[in-house]
Amino acid sequence: LNVPWQVGLFTGAGPDDSGACLDIPAKITLTISPGAIVKGESGGGSGTTACPSGNGNYGALTVEGTLSAVGTAASPIILTSVNDNSVGGKTGSGSPAAGDWTGITSAQGGSIDIEHASIDYALQAVNAAGTGGLTVANDSFSTESSGGVTANGPAAPVIESSTFASPGGEAVAVFVTGTPTVQGNSVTSPGPAAAGPAFAVDGAINPALLTGNTVSGGPSTFQLAGQVTTSGTLPPLN
Repeated sequence: LNVPWQVGLFTGAGPDDSGACLDIPAKITLTISPGAIVKGESGGGSGTTACPSGNGNYGALTVEGTLSAVGTAASPIILTSVNDNSVGGKTGSGSPAAGDWTGITSAQGGSIDIEHASIDYALQAVNAAGTGGLTVANDSFSTESSGGVTANGPAAPVIESSTFASPGGEAVAVFVTGTPTVQGNSVTSPGPAAAGPAFAVDGAINPALLTGNTVSGGPSTFQLAGQVTTSGTLPPLN
């Protein structure tokens, strides 16, 4: 049995409960090894309050330094709800749901690298507001409540070769000043049009870095804004 790490330790200590999240401060790097299981505590009680860093809520991994979570195809990293008993043994109710835990957030100069990982049942899987880098590659995201990956801090985020199922909002939402890479991603059951497009990208646009994305089972809009800074061709969307 691969025993999980659990983020968030709530004892009913009140609204200032310091166990609301796990924070990675500036100049500190946390590395998560291939095959590791990390479970986020579900909201409720004092866990609904902000983390001491001010960067996230219940069960969040908050990053002002560096998070390196690079698994392998054979040994992916699993980040899920404490109520998900399908991996890492019985730790919760056995009935995980979208929004059980906050997800991963960055602020200030925070940098996130997540590869060959699965992130399930979060409020929002990744919210990168930090000005450090963001790499999301070969990952799977499932059953979030407010979206998959949002980036509005990194200048040139890379989000590629990942799958999104029932993201509960935009699977990928990028609002940056640099040139983002959003390619080779697939979205299934993105939700109603009112939840937003499957993809939204605003930045310095290079069409060659926006290829190979697919959507099925719902609205297939790929919204673009910003400025085209490199000549290229927008291909048909599948």
